This record gives sequence, C-alpha cells and structure tokens, in this order.
Amino acid sequence: MHALSVFFQYAMKQHWSRDNPIANVEIPSDAEAVRIHVLTNYEEKLYFVTAAKHRDLYDLGQLMIN
Repeated sequence: MHALSVFFQYAMKQHWSRDNPIANVEIPSDAEAVRIHVLTNYEEKLYFVTAAKHRDLYDLGQLMIN
C-alpha cells in the first residue's frame, strides 16, 4: 500500500494517471512490521558458492543457518 501510494503520486505528476485510487484508503502502520525473507535452496547454494572466496562470510552463513 505504501509503495502503491508513492507510485500513484508519481504517476499523477507524469500524467499517467488522473487520480490516486488509494488516496482515501487508510494504510495500516508498518511500525511493528517484521520482514522475513526465507532463502530458497538456489539462493542458499549461490550464496555459499560466492562466500567460499571469503572464509569469514562462509562461516557466518553456516552459523546463521544452523
């Protein structure tokens, strides 16, 4: 909702949109939001292939997963 609001404000300035369809929508607060991204198996493998060049990053990654 936050991103859409900003997008439509920009779209109106660019004359891509006549109005902001979510202008009158009450957007909930994100103050206590928790954002978690769980790595896919592919992302994990890619990380460790890259981190193998830097032993500290590799070890840190292992600690975080375990």
